[in-house]
Amino acid sequence: MNLASTTAITAAFAHPPIDWVILLAFVLIVLVDALRSGTARAATLSVAFPLAFFLYDLLPHTAILAPLLEKITAPLMQAGVFGVIFGVLFFLVYRIVYSLSSAGDTPTTAVVGSLAAAVITLTIWLQVPALQSVWHFGPMIQAVFGAAYAFWWLIAAFFLMAFARS
Repeated sequence: MNLASTTAITAAFAHPPIDWVILLAFVLIVLVDALRSGTARAATLSVAFPLAFFLYDLLPHTAILAPLLEKITAPLMQAGVFGVIFGVLFFLVYRIVYSLSSAGDTPTTAVVGSLAAAVITLTIWLQVPALQSVWHFGPMIQAVFGAAYAFWWLIAAFFLMAFARS
């Protein structure tokens, strides 16, 4: 066994890229919440984030808000606008999902829901330039979850969410 390759592997695990640490922390937070209170919030996150992206993309074309949004040029302010849209949609979608959800979530469902929510959030995050000003993920994350594979990640995550209980 090559000592140099063993040292390189040990160093890689001793100092993981911060992007993967953030992603793992997000998955664990959503997982703990899903295990504690069910997957309704993970499902809501998975639906509200893409909807927020869609509506945020439509804002510059709206009759009343377009002139106001032209004045907002700072990336963090644009991220704030996205955050407000996301917050409103999260509240609305949660009300819908929670009223339709059933008890009986299992730990497996919680894990699947957490992973799907993390994949959807990360994939959409990489597509919204305003959010890139809040946190810019490194090239490895962008290569794995970027535009080239975004469609497949989103479809896979939605399938996981849809069939987790069956």
